[in-house]
Order: sequence, then C-alpha cells, then structure tokens
Amino acid sequence: MKTDAYRTLLVEDDVQQASLLTRLLRHESGGRFEIKSVTSLSKARIILESDCIDLVILDLNLPDSFGIDTFYSLHDLKPDVPVVILSGTSDEEIAIGSLKKGAQDYLVKGRDDGRHLVRTLKYAVERKRTELEMHRLQALVCQERRMEAIGVLAGGIVHEINTPTQFVRANLEFISKAFETLQDVLRKSERFCEAGADDARRKVLIAELEASLGEARYKYFRDELKQTIAESIDGMERIRTMVRSMKSFMRNGDQPYVSYDVNQIITDAVNLSRNEWKYIAKMKLELGDNLPAFLCCPQELCQAFLNIIINAVHAINARNGSDDCGMERGDIGIHSCCNNGSIEVHIADNGMGMSDDVKEHIFEPFFTTKDIGEGSGLGLSLVYSIVNKHGGKIWFESQLNKGSVFTVSLPSNSDTRKNVKIDAA
Repeated sequence: MKTDAYRTLLVEDDVQQASLLTRLLRHESGGRFEIKSVTSLSKARIILESDCIDLVILDLNLPDSFGIDTFYSLHDLKPDVPVVILSGTSDEEIAIGSLKKGAQDYLVKGRDDGRHLVRTLKYAVERKRTELEMHRLQALVCQERRMEAIGVLAGGIVHEINTPTQFVRANLEFISKAFETLQDVLRKSERFCEAGADDARRKVLIAELEASLGEARYKYFRDELKQTIAESIDGMERIRTMVRSMKSFMRNGDQPYVSYDVNQIITDAVNLSRNEWKYIAKMKLELGDNLPAFLCCPQELCQAFLNIIINAVHAINARNGSDDCGMERGDIGIHSCCNNGSIEVHIADNGMGMSDDVKEHIFEPFFTTKDIGEGSGLGLSLVYSIVNKHGGKIWFESQLNKGSVFTVSLPSNSDTRKNVKIDAA
C-alpha cells in the first residue's frame, strides 16, 4: 500500500456493495485509497475515535442509525474528517441539508463511474484540508489582531489596574496604622480585665482607655475602617474583573466553540477598552435579561465588539476635532436583546458618522479613513468576517455629523455543528 494513500473508512451495511466499491476504488486510483470497511455506525465511531482517518464514505441508512442523524453522529465526533455521503436514493432535501452542515459531497450509488468517483473523493479530501488550513490561518490572524489590540490598549489597561492598586495600598497603610492604635486599646483592655475588683486601678485604666480612644476618635476609626475595607474590596474586584477580561480575550481562539453568555462578552470588551472611552464618551449599557447562551468563540466575538467600540471612540474624537463642536464627551450606548429568534447587539455613538462613499467600503479589508500609519483598515472587515463565521449578520445606519449605529445579529438557535463544550460564563 502506498504511504501517501488516503486512509478511508467505508461505512456500508450492504457487504456486496462495500466489496464492489472497494475493488473499484483500488483499481481506478492505483492503490491511492487504503480502505477499512464496517457495517454499522457504532463500529464506525470506534474506528474514527481510535484510528487516523483521512476520509469517510457513508451510507446514511444503517442497522443502528437512519437518515441525516447518521452523518451528524460521525461529523460531530470528528469534524475535521471529510465525509462523503453515498446513498441509494436521491433525496434533494437531505443532500442540501447535509452539505450545509458540513458534508463534502452527496453521491447516489451507481450514478458515477469509477474515475469520476475517485476524482470526487480526492477533491473532498483536498478541499477539507484547504478549509482546515484556511481556518488555521484565520485563527492566527484573529490572534494577531488580539495581540495588536492589547498592544494598543496596554497603557490604558495598566492604568486601570494600577489605579485601584495604588488606593488599595494606601488603604492598607491606613489599616496598618489604625491597627497599632487598636493594639494599644486591646492591651489596656486586657489590663483592665486583669485588675479585678481593684477600683482604684480600674479608674486609672479607664482614664487611660478614654485617653487612647475617646468617643469621637472611636467613631472616626469605626467609620473610616468600614469605608477603607469596602473601597479595598471594590478595588480588588476591579483588578479581578480586568484580569479576567484580559485572560478571556487572549485565550487561543483556535479551540472548540463553547456555549457562552453574549452579555459577558460585551462586558469584557467594555472593560478592556475602558481607558480608551472614559475620557471621550459616556458609556451606557442596557444588556437584556435572560439572553440564551450562544455557541461561539468568545475571544473572536469580544474582538468584534471591541473593534466596534474603538471605532465609535475614533468617530467621537473626529467630531470633537471639527470647528463646530466643543470637547464635550460623546455618548456610546450598547443594547442587547432577543429579536425574532436572534440575539441582537446594537452599538450606537454620536460621533462623526459616515458619508455615502465611506459607507460603500466600510467592511472592505484595508479600507481606512485615517492617515497613513494610523490604521490598518482591518478593524471592521475583521468584525464582518467574525460575525459571518458565527452565522450572524451585521449592518449599520449612519448620518454624517450625527453618528452611527452598528447592529450585530446572532442566531440564538445556532446549530453550527462545531465540536462543542459548555462553558459556564
């Protein structure tokens, strides 16, 4: 057997048909197909899990499975392995449905000669390999964009972490000094308890206690300590939130899709970009309750929302730079909701808006309205690519000198048939 042969799993319950097809492929391909044949879905799953398979030729109707679910069972198990369906009947609905869900081809038994069949199977393998390589490169591009975004936002992120760190440190220094006073009070309290019935000594100790901690000073310590501890907890929570957002954003996106909370993704994007917008715009979040979890790559969607937010900041900056506008902070509003079976996210700003000629090219790669060296022109084109990859749609409304609204619509009943795991958002 040739070392470069396609390792093929033939799933066919008709033994004669399987034998005929095996001989045909070996003869017409010159030994390019190394074939393992099984008669049931359960056996096919065992081999697919344990062996390295390049191609699956699948009959949908088997003793232990029937119809399109047969394909789903194998495709969900190994989504990177191309599957060609070889059916005894021509069912256009099943054919179209299986191709939409990831099958490489749908063939009817007896319709094609050996050479055409071999060519079709070879194309299926190479097409899948090209598809996987394209996805790998897209994942690298997204990862590079995320690294670039973190580089751009790094100063702001450091500031957002450094500010609470500074006041937490100051609060701890205050608590340390307050603790010294409290230690003195506790020592005198212990001596007071040890004095027993000695009234003279007790009077002296009471005077010392009153001197160390009068009523006004006690109230001050009580109130200040309570506020200091509350502020410190809040500061540490801000740091924890920022670190969590960074960790989620920078995780390698080339991984199985997870069922995730879209509102959390939006919140991460807002947190990461906080230092970019907090001096430029007032941020208003209206995140809908009870949104269904969405099957996605959270890092990629976060990148999409982050790019739109940064674009809004730049639009507000551009408008503030015009002669007829002061430096008053602009507005960015983000609203999420369910609408006709989809999750919709609206990101609005009252920035510069877009002219008609800009609108025509806004999602094109390398198109930018910025000066040379100030932008790659990949921001919104990447947003479009990410949303499209997730089965969603994106559109916008914009008026020059009034602002823009970008809407991202994601199918809440998305069935992308990815290798899925559930992630507690």
